[in-house]
Order: sequence, then C-alpha cells, then structure tokens
Amino acid sequence: MLAVDANATTSYHSCMDNAQMIGMRIKSRRTARGLSQRGLAKLSGITHNTISRLENGHRVPDLETLEKLAAAMSVTLAELT
Repeated sequence: MLAVDANATTSYHSCMDNAQMIGMRIKSRRTARGLSQRGLAKLSGITHNTISRLENGHRVPDLETLEKLAAAMSVTLAELT
C-alpha cells in the first residue's frame, strides 16, 4: 500500500496555487502594458515559452526571473508576488 504524506500534498497544492496566482499577475501586468508574450520576452531576456509556462501556472518563477520581468514591465516585485 502506498502511503501519502498529507503535508507533502498540501505543500504541493500551495506551490501550485502560488504559481497560478503569480502567473495571473504577470499576465495582468503584461496585458495592461499592451505587451505580447514575445514582446515581454524581448524586453526581459526570458523566452516566450517560459513566460507562457509562468502565466499558465506550470512553473514557479525564481527570484532572478521575477526581477527581470518586473524590470521589463516597470513594476515592483510586490506587484508580481
């Protein structure tokens, strides 16, 4: 029988919730500035594929990525997290 650690499951879901929340904020700030994913990619130096994965909540951004995105969109880190 496979044992499931409830804390690990909760932690995983919290991480996914955070990824989705951050992704929604990135997309909201990007579209408010009239930027496409490719446009943001050019400004930030992050691939459009990574931006897509972030916006869809499939990836949790590290601090360096958040800093690049924030700088490219002229927003604070707090606005993205």
